[in-house]
Amino acid sequence: MTLETVTKISGLELYRSSPSDGKAPAIAAASVPVTLAAVLLLWIGWSRFGLATNDPALFSFSFLTLLYFAAFSILSARERRRFWATMPSKTLVAALAVYVLAGTALTLVGLPSLIPLPWWKTLVVFVYAMISCLVVNDAVKVAMITWRVPAAMA
Repeated sequence: MTLETVTKISGLELYRSSPSDGKAPAIAAASVPVTLAAVLLLWIGWSRFGLATNDPALFSFSFLTLLYFAAFSILSARERRRFWATMPSKTLVAALAVYVLAGTALTLVGLPSLIPLPWWKTLVVFVYAMISCLVVNDAVKVAMITWRVPAAMA
């Protein structure tokens, strides 16, 4: 059974991109807004939350930033349309919930390199990452796919 046969049986249209077709750079450009958002959040933490003088707090803040951006990016990347177009599987939701809760608990309890952060700083990072990934980056993703791969949205 070939990949083409599996594709026909399952009804999926696979999208393949190579650097020579001109689509890969445009799709890779969709990751720029979320990267800029993460850097902006780090700057906010550095300048407004006093992380410039507190390395362990900076490590905890950075850990949470990476954790939440990764979790929300997975929700966005699994769907070519808006992330809410289809429900994620229960397995994915459970895995992401365990991942996020465990990581959050580590920063609320603390570890030798990760000091506990106040709950409101954790909430700020969570909400900021959610908006950045599920609103801003999701809109950019849909626009880029619609523009560069119109057949994927049909």
